[in-house]
Order: sequence, then C-alpha cells, then structure tokens
Amino acid sequence: DGFLGALLFAAVGAVLTVLMQSSSATLAVTLTAAAGGMIPLTAAAAMVIGAKIGTTSTALFAVFGATPDAKRAAAAHVAFNLGTAAVTLPLLGWLLASSQWIAEHLGFAAQPATVLAVFHTTTALIGLLMMWPLSGQLVAWLSRRFAAAEADEGLPHHLDRHVTGTPRLAIDA
Repeated sequence: DGFLGALLFAAVGAVLTVLMQSSSATLAVTLTAAAGGMIPLTAAAAMVIGAKIGTTSTALFAVFGATPDAKRAAAAHVAFNLGTAAVTLPLLGWLLASSQWIAEHLGFAAQPATVLAVFHTTTALIGLLMMWPLSGQLVAWLSRRFAAAEADEGLPHHLDRHVTGTPRLAIDA
C-alpha cells in the first residue's frame, strides 16, 4: 500500500517490459492479473506507469553507435516517459478514480481492463500536455547535447549581412 508500494509495482512493470522487450506484453500480463483479482487495481495502474518507463529501454539499446539524430529521438522518448511517470505516479489514486469515473460515464463497465485502458490513455494525454510547452526547450537542449560535427560542415560560417549584399564577395566568402 501507499507510495512505496506504487513505486515497487512501477519497478515491476518496468523490469517486465525490459525483459520481454514489449510494453504491450507487460500490459497484457497486468490487465490479466488485475482482471483475475491477483493484484489490486492500484498496483496494476502503477505497473502501467512502469511499463511506460521500461519501454524506453528499447530506444536506449538501439542508439549504441547510432547517429546524433537517433540519439536525440531516443533521449526525447526517455524524457517524455520519465517525465510522465514522475508526474502521474504521485497522482495515482486520483487518476485511477478519474479513470473509473470516465469509464462509467462513457457507458463502459468499470471492469479492471477498461479502467486500466482509460488510465493508460489518460496518463499519455497528461504527458503530452506536460511536455508540449517544454518541447522547444527540450529540442534545443537535445540539439546541443547530441550535436554532429558533420551537420555543421554545410552551414555558412563567414557570411554576414554586408558580404551577402555583394554576390561575388558572398561566393568567395
């Protein structure tokens, strides 16, 4: 019970996802366990958050020796999922209750699988709403962090507004 228990189940979800290399498989195991009454709904919701964290491992494994663009994409994926988990895990109880309310008011039975599906979607939307305003800063930071020397070669270095006014000087520059 409590926040420590949620952290433990989030870690279980992350580890399962890393081991199976599939957050979908982890979600299937989690939904089945919750629907069968093997784990409480709050633990299953924490495992859903953990699966989001664990899915970043695939991106991290893929960037060994990759291009700076691939490293930026992987780092953005990790930042999005870790940021989403950091915001949603403390709000777990409230988000789960909201997900149950949403499921019921959309006309679905508030069964564990349905509530967890709504919960998963809700946490993804919260991550999107949280990261969207930060995307410009994230892109700028990732561009500095994973800069490619080759990308800089094609950029003009010796042109200023005075030189560009005279085509012959601009070509020489």
